Amino acid sequence: MKTHLHKTRRLALVVLAFVLASCSVTEQQGGTATTVAPVTETAADLEADDENSVARRIDDSLNPSTPKEVLAELADDENAEVRYNVAENPSTTKEVLALLASDDDRWVRFAVTENPSTPVEVLALLASDEDKGVRFAVARNPSTPPKALAKLASDEEDDVRQGVAMNRSTPPEVLAKFASDENIYVRRAAAANPSTPKEVLAKPANASTSSPLPPPTSADKMVEGSGNHAYAEKALLLKLGPETINALQAIPVPGVSGVPGAPQGTVMTRIPADQMHVTLISYGNFVNEPDREKIANPNFPAPRIEPGECRFVYRPEKVTYVLSLRNQEELRGFVNRLYEQAGKKNPEPNRFFHVTLANNMGGDPFKSIGDVTSGDFR
Repeated sequence: MKTHLHKTRRLALVVLAFVLASCSVTEQQGGTATTVAPVTETAADLEADDENSVARRIDDSLNPSTPKEVLAELADDENAEVRYNVAENPSTTKEVLALLASDDDRWVRFAVTENPSTPVEVLALLASDEDKGVRFAVARNPSTPPKALAKLASDEEDDVRQGVAMNRSTPPEVLAKFASDENIYVRRAAAANPSTPKEVLAKPANASTSSPLPPPTSADKMVEGSGNHAYAEKALLLKLGPETINALQAIPVPGVSGVPGAPQGTVMTRIPADQMHVTLISYGNFVNEPDREKIANPNFPAPRIEPGECRFVYRPEKVTYVLSLRNQEELRGFVNRLYEQAGKKNPEPNRFFHVTLANNMGGDPFKSIGDVTSGDFR
């Protein structure tokens, strides 16, 4: 199904032609001497041709107007980005999506779960995928069949169970079981799900510091950090969109009086709206990354923001009021993919993504507690 000639084969053919030409092969045709002209195509030309071919295939794989037959051929492309785009393309047929569901690249399989044309039978198959990120994507998909959701409700990964708990298509009897789940995020996701039976809804933990939360929303853009501190220029931040910022600013910041661990005389100050963000890659790792420009400019969209629970986090002399994010696996997968496109491995595989709403450092976001972990929310 390949639509292009492999570069190695092309190079071999050109070398052969060059050898023949250099021998000044001459043929006699009707008494007239014909000399084979030397081949002028160089290795650099071949490289450029190959890059142009890849660019064309990427463009075709992204285009919803590309004929279904061409998309079917591109689904077998050697370039993973091309196959990923085909898996996302709304014009890709169900038969091709079923084939891509067994692709070796986990991001291709992930894209299959996001395509609204993916058959429910394929989603049920991907519910047993070896990659937890793929299972999470299936867990939150409203088209996933009830039987598959029931299976994922017992997944060993907290994020996968949380995806099931958030899914409005999850059967009520399955949601009811989450009331006793060991993970607080799973319990809270189930409590916020309108499909959860009212009789099993329990009062959320840490109610004294819980606050109204905004709905899931999209981020505006991903940028290298900006602010009053030089080192902030070297962190990779996910800047929040206006709707998200407005919703987060509506969350009240409780006074710290009587809260265990707060230093005497603590005064909390909100983070300025234009400086609210999610740190994707910390200063230490990003500033020392030689390929940071490539990592910071992906050709795929930034992840959405799914607000979770608010908590005070304490360190010596510092207090930060933090909003956790429910879609930790999605954000972690996004950062992993940023590194993968540069051929690198994520040095912070367990980073806990959050948004700082206020701190006791005058509202300077870059003086907030940065080493927030999931343990701070238990």
